[in-house]
Amino acid sequence: MWASFTRPAVTTASRPSAPRSHPGLSGGAWHVVAVEGEFVTWTKLSDDFGDDNWSLSDAAFRLHTEALIWSNRKLLDMVIPKEDVARFAKRPEAVEELLEAGWWEDDGDTYAVVHHATYQRLKEDVLKQQRANTRNGKKGDDRPASRRRTSQANR
Repeated sequence: MWASFTRPAVTTASRPSAPRSHPGLSGGAWHVVAVEGEFVTWTKLSDDFGDDNWSLSDAAFRLHTEALIWSNRKLLDMVIPKEDVARFAKRPEAVEELLEAGWWEDDGDTYAVVHHATYQRLKEDVLKQQRANTRNGKKGDDRPASRRRTSQANR
């Protein structure tokens, strides 16, 4: 079973002791949903990401970062449908700044995220890893239950 952190509006279960909190969410806590077959994706930012984006406005920096995350979560390979921008952008007007800076390219109905795209894993690679993780998880853990609980408690 895999766990993913989501916002309360789409959760089916909550855990008050979730490891993160966010004041903008009702109750101020993140909720965790555990659904078999659901996977967490990751966005990679280099340690000089902030330096690379220093010349951007705060709105453009946030939009660019959110676009990287959105693309990875949706496995879009850094090609974002223009209609999706409104779903994650607090300040969608910052798109123009990203286009002018060369961080994004306008490809008709989509935007191609260019800056930092090479650090992100391709959909094909993510799905391959998820299949391997699923196969490995189905192999099971043959340790006695008492040893599993002990080793998990020591983490």
